[in-house]
Amino acid sequence: MKTESSWNSSSSANRPDATSKSLETRIFQFTGEVVENRLVSSSTHRIDLSIPHRDSLRVKPGEFFMIRTGPFLDPLLRRPFSVHSMGRLGARVERLSILFRVVGQGTQLMATWRKGQPVDMVGPLGRGYRIPEDLGTVAMVAGGLGIASLFGLAQSILQRKKGADVRICIGGNSKTDILMKPELESMGAKVNVTTEDGSIGMRGVATDWLEAESLQLASERDTVVYACGPLGMLAKVNTVTERFSIPCQVSLEARMACGVGSCLGCAVKARDQGYHMVCKDGPVFDADEIDWERTKRLI
Repeated sequence: MKTESSWNSSSSANRPDATSKSLETRIFQFTGEVVENRLVSSSTHRIDLSIPHRDSLRVKPGEFFMIRTGPFLDPLLRRPFSVHSMGRLGARVERLSILFRVVGQGTQLMATWRKGQPVDMVGPLGRGYRIPEDLGTVAMVAGGLGIASLFGLAQSILQRKKGADVRICIGGNSKTDILMKPELESMGAKVNVTTEDGSIGMRGVATDWLEAESLQLASERDTVVYACGPLGMLAKVNTVTERFSIPCQVSLEARMACGVGSCLGCAVKARDQGYHMVCKDGPVFDADEIDWERTKRLI
């Protein structure tokens, strides 16, 4: 499905106040509708949803929506899903895509959704990726289903800055875990692949690629690293980028009940001895904001 981009193009090099969501972003509850639901791997789906167009509904890469997966009380809680990509379907309608893996009751229900299915949604929520105005080289590290979030970031950067130097490493257990490679390459990204079983690309994990590239990345102008994936991988990304003094932003995953910071169920330990809520203060953080060792024991 070919559509125009409708990402909010505003950006900031500085992190907003973590105590409240930016005033320029409003949160909505609305009903979307399934346009297409297709398998992209043996257990991973991409759902395209049509949602009402509102000038005030400004969606940024890295933000997420809380989605109700069934009409009854079981499952009761909404599930959080990061924005995979955005586009324009028409003058009054946006296309919002999410990428998800079937892992439990909620996602099993979502896998059965067909065209025309109404979807109860709340969002956009959280704080997305920040794109500096003087952005130079971009390196992205995607582990597991981390490409679900980073794809939209790459899309936004490459549409805003034609010819941008965007390098991405997608890591997985095997070749069946490597998603969106042709789509990223068609947009102009340079895509590298690692698999733990060596079935495609370099044998190893995504952070092996980052370590191999880090000296070169550190020598280039205005480099930024973005990462999304398992917690252990993100901790390793932080270790590498701190060693070479490369700015790094990471998107965390956590179980959420509310999505707005009220239930306190997605707390992570901050380096300043306090706590952050992944839903409200993140999910995107500067990597050096997180106390990684203590956070591993919380999530």
